[in-house]
Amino acid sequence: MFLAMDLGNTALTFGLFDQGKRKAFFIVLVDRQKSVDEYENSLKALFEKHQLTHINEGILLSSVVPSLNPIIMQAVERLLHKKVVLFSKGFKTGVPIKIDHPSELGSDLVADSVGAIAKYGFPLIIADLGTATKMIGIDSKGAFIGVSIIPGVQISLQALVGKAAQLMDVSLEKPKNILGKNTPDSMNSGAIYGTAAMIKALFIDIEKEMGVPCKKILTGGYSYLIQSLLGNDVMIDPYVNVDGLHAIYLKNKEMFS
Repeated sequence: MFLAMDLGNTALTFGLFDQGKRKAFFIVLVDRQKSVDEYENSLKALFEKHQLTHINEGILLSSVVPSLNPIIMQAVERLLHKKVVLFSKGFKTGVPIKIDHPSELGSDLVADSVGAIAKYGFPLIIADLGTATKMIGIDSKGAFIGVSIIPGVQISLQALVGKAAQLMDVSLEKPKNILGKNTPDSMNSGAIYGTAAMIKALFIDIEKEMGVPCKKILTGGYSYLIQSLLGNDVMIDPYVNVDGLHAIYLKNKEMFS
């Protein structure tokens, strides 16, 4: 068995693979105040539920939160008695990175790209809705050619509440109508319908900029909020990242011996 982990600012995502097939997928919220012991305790029941008892292949962690890496790695290693390998720039990915400073590219974006290319080919555009919303372009040769990074749905809503004295915190829920008749519905409409409209427009504009018809992929923890608002030409795939980490593992097995 192989375990893929993607550590983001909001969530820690797990993908368990058995004989090359994804067997389980689950997500836990990230808390930067938790200790190793607290993470170990909170993960123990989940690992038992998903039968993560014997990881005989490897564990690969992709992270954009360096301060949490040692805590998460130690907690998982205690539970599974297996070394966690951190995805870094020394790994083979098979995806050329054609940007100004390739070393600055987040490992989550690389994993997204590898997973999407392996499953859908190229050229393609990936919309990843996490803490930040990322729009990734993969050209007709399978190269990563750029990304647009936008404040995520939740961050945008929190910023609005923080700067507007008369607006209150609301939970993210899709309202029935675009024009809200109360403050929570109106705020949710702007956050959710507004994000969907932005994503649709960016798909069109990025495709024009790339100059070729592209497959369009929607993924990420907040993608469920807008997936029903996009056209039929957009493929919904919450597993792109962990599938990408599994593909990267297969290209770098020597690092897990």
